[in-house]
Amino acid sequence: KELDVGSIRALLEETYQDRHTFAPSWEDWKSAIKTKSPKLLILLPHHGEASGGHTDFLEIGKPGEASGSRLRAGNLNEEFVTGRPDEPGPIVLLLGCETAQAGLLPFHTFARDFLANRASVVVATQSSVLGQHAAPVANEFIRQLLAASHAQTSFGRIMRDVRRRMFSAGYLMSLALVSFGDSDWQLEKGPRGDNHV
Repeated sequence: KELDVGSIRALLEETYQDRHTFAPSWEDWKSAIKTKSPKLLILLPHHGEASGGHTDFLEIGKPGEASGSRLRAGNLNEEFVTGRPDEPGPIVLLLGCETAQAGLLPFHTFARDFLANRASVVVATQSSVLGQHAAPVANEFIRQLLAASHAQTSFGRIMRDVRRRMFSAGYLMSLALVSFGDSDWQLEKGPRGDNHV
């Protein structure tokens, strides 16, 4: 919904100014990854389940559209994650319904797909979530990550703090958050002081 995405955009405008990109389709997403290779990827996708012989999919799009751009399970590759394979991969916030749950394929989750394609850390959900809850959680991650880049803290600590703060604010979604990857990753600004999302 526009209100949900709008709150994230407003925070990014305030904190990252002109260093963020909004991708309304997977082709736009892949193009932004290739040209900018951001260190933080934020998705509030719709997770569709397998039907009619097709596999599960992630759907993104412009707010208000009846249907958006779909990326089917098995089609997610490194081009959707990083444009710089010689550097550590990005942090991925995959805050859609059941993005950490396996469907018909027990070995598959979209969270694991991002991790297998060079993401350093992936945060996903184990249950259905509402966009009106996912957006405040994404915003809290952005705030915590920005603070961590000045204090050199681990991602595990950020994950703990986000879950604790959001739970105390009444967001039960925080109980469904799970992270994949190394929780000991230390976060800091790049050598040029840059942070791209």
